[in-house]
Amino acid sequence: NFALLESYLKEHKKDRLGGRSPFGLCNSPPYELLSGAGYCGGYASHRRGGKAGGGDKKDGYVETMYGRRRYLPELSTGNHLTRAFGERVARNMPIQGTAADIIKIAMVRVFKRLKEENLDARLILQIHDELIVEAPQDEAMRVAMLLQEEMEQAVALNVPLVADAAIGKNWYEAKG
Repeated sequence: NFALLESYLKEHKKDRLGGRSPFGLCNSPPYELLSGAGYCGGYASHRRGGKAGGGDKKDGYVETMYGRRRYLPELSTGNHLTRAFGERVARNMPIQGTAADIIKIAMVRVFKRLKEENLDARLILQIHDELIVEAPQDEAMRVAMLLQEEMEQAVALNVPLVADAAIGKNWYEAKG
């Protein structure tokens, strides 16, 4: 599941901040704005040391690990709410964008491999970090193994990518 790291980070951040910004924390006893900003400042400085991609506020864009950019004109606006939105996007996009890049790479690899092995299976749908493949029953196990292998080896990271493959007559049954 490619979203594992991203989900962990989101949940970890929610546990600590209750899903609130420093501004939101200042109105929630016993927190103060300073402690909330200190946490977020610490998180931001930690991210700068090992961020997923390039770019920052002065550049006006952020990048995924694979160089896809999102320009953020919101960062230079005088409107506090619009700028805060841009800052949230700047923190989130390198993670979610990299996850999107990885699933796209996996999708291309799976498509090519299905063709190379002359399988009747077809890649029919992508939903977030899942690829749905339609295959004849006699190819199902082979395609499931191929799918898992290609998704796990889509990119080389410092942490392993773990993918699960399931077989069912429909998506609901496979997810069951």
